[in-house]
Amino acid sequence: MRIGQNSIIAFLSDFLSTILGFVSTILIARFLGADVLGIYGLFVSVVIFTASICSSGFNIAIKKRISEPGDSGKILTAGFVSELVLFLFFALLAWIFRSAIEQYLRGVSVEILIGIVAVSMLSGLVTSVLDGEGSVHISSLLRPVETVVRSSLQIVLILTGFGLTALIISYLIALSVSSLIGIYFISIRAQVPSRESFTSIFSFAKYSWISNLRNRAFSSMDILILGFFVSEGLIGIYKAAWNVSLILGLFSNAVSRAIFPQVSQIANADPRKAKQLVQNALPYAGFLIIPGLLGGAVIGKQVLALYSPEFTIGYNILLLLILAQLLYSFSTILETGINAFDKPEVSFRINGLFIVANFILNILLIPIFGWVGAALATFSSGAISLLGYWHVSREIMPVSFPKRDVFLQLISALLMAIVVFLFEQLVPQGEIYTVVIAGIGSVCYFGALMTLSPSFRVIVRSNLPI
Repeated sequence: MRIGQNSIIAFLSDFLSTILGFVSTILIARFLGADVLGIYGLFVSVVIFTASICSSGFNIAIKKRISEPGDSGKILTAGFVSELVLFLFFALLAWIFRSAIEQYLRGVSVEILIGIVAVSMLSGLVTSVLDGEGSVHISSLLRPVETVVRSSLQIVLILTGFGLTALIISYLIALSVSSLIGIYFISIRAQVPSRESFTSIFSFAKYSWISNLRNRAFSSMDILILGFFVSEGLIGIYKAAWNVSLILGLFSNAVSRAIFPQVSQIANADPRKAKQLVQNALPYAGFLIIPGLLGGAVIGKQVLALYSPEFTIGYNILLLLILAQLLYSFSTILETGINAFDKPEVSFRINGLFIVANFILNILLIPIFGWVGAALATFSSGAISLLGYWHVSREIMPVSFPKRDVFLQLISALLMAIVVFLFEQLVPQGEIYTVVIAGIGSVCYFGALMTLSPSFRVIVRSNLPI
């Protein structure tokens, strides 16, 4: 399957799941309030961050080694055993410090946390194995399955009067279902690992663990630190703004996932072609984020009002987080290429700098600026990451910034923003009108880009499933 088609499948599946999660989050906010959404968002952030630490880069290493010729069954088992040991260590620590953890989580029990972390780790492992096999079109469908199950359960339970516990249990059930489905499609069969299998995993994981942690730090560090400084309600509004910005970064994430196996397979044999794959992917870092930023500037408050009128105070947060997504998307594609060229030690240094900067900036800025400080920290650390990856990529896989493509995306987005602004002035205020205006804006953007960009037309036509 072509990279473009893999990317489109991955994007559409991620988009569907994110939209379903968006609707579910709106219902949580409207029926249970910003406080419950904040507690739930804080809990999910802890789960994601903890699972990332426990997997400790093994998922990325497994994906890399399975994508290479070799004994994949032994690699799979070695990775699973390594992650299991780290999980058991986490479970012991969580049990010892359960009182402090439950207080931070506003009363959610440690047993539930441990259970969901375990299933979340399994889900990540399954996805990495499928990605390493090149089955991105299958692994990409697992997230929509998880989201459909989770959102459906949450919506039903919310409407029948249940609260926070039901939200968390739905999350556990959904992760379990998607993991089992993914296991069914894995073609590799586990084998007794050799010492070389563990060595191969560790040789990559000793650098790649920080890459996994970087991704989670970008999506969760601000919320985790906000948990010490601000109320549950503000965390809930911040989480809602983050979810909106997340939708816009889906396509670049899908492209990154799709190109990794292909670049990894040919990086040694044909580095020039591998570099070109990364170059071709770069224009799509801002493919949705640039129009999302301009559209958010025009109707961002109306979009946040879909949750509840009180959420509109997160307008400035939303714009900062969208900007952060733009910077992070470019750096993620560059990181994917560098890892595919088997240079994890390079990513290690840059990701370490990103995590330290992200943590320090959050600690410094949140006490001064409150939740705006968290968004500023996320944006600033994203800029640091992009500068670092751009610098090192010039030696490993020299690529050029796609100035023409980005310029055409910007022009198309400006035309879209003008149309959105005019419609926003003409039609009444309301949820339905906001959705309609956003849809009109999307059509205008894609129409303008198809008209202005010959390269975009070629890519669309070459990847149509006909």
